[in-house]
Amino acid sequence: MTTDPNAHKRMARIWHTRSASDLMASWLTAIATAPKLIDAGCRGSTDFDVDHDCDGEPPEAREDRLRRAVAACNACPALDACTAWFDGLSPRQRPTGVVAGRVVERPGASPITLAERATRPRIASQTQAWLAKYLSEHGPTGPKDVLAAAEAAGLQRRSVRLAAGVLGVTRPGGRSMRWDLPRPVQPDGATGIATQPEGEQHAG
Repeated sequence: MTTDPNAHKRMARIWHTRSASDLMASWLTAIATAPKLIDAGCRGSTDFDVDHDCDGEPPEAREDRLRRAVAACNACPALDACTAWFDGLSPRQRPTGVVAGRVVERPGASPITLAERATRPRIASQTQAWLAKYLSEHGPTGPKDVLAAAEAAGLQRRSVRLAAGVLGVTRPGGRSMRWDLPRPVQPDGATGIATQPEGEQHAG
């Protein structure tokens, strides 16, 4: 949550993805709901922004910066007031970046802790391995059945759909409402150079 001196550059980047009315509504909402936290450590700093990598910031530097920002946020004298304000916002109203000791990675996203961020690559890898193993054992399977089995295994549907995209899961014949693995994909989720047989479409 910052006053970014390069805000005009950021606005230019997102202008093409949102309508003028959406942008105006977001700006007016932000102005109307912004708290007056005079002692906030994030005021005037871009270190709390989550999207500096859009300007070429290396991923490692970005993660290190976010860790420092969260530490500073948790030690901020305005933390309690900031948390009360932030928790009262709807997902659409929440700013992105490090806010109230948490990270909001994109508009409308749920705030997460650094510990939760650190587990995401592991969860993604585990989900891909589960999906590859499931389809290798069951063969072409309807997505509803796959997702139901995934939920029974404690996996989230969104994670499974993302894993399907990473693995290149296909629908044999184009019109079939079944998911299948391309070849070659190993049961552990590792992929080779998969060639897509004629008539296949990627799962959606």
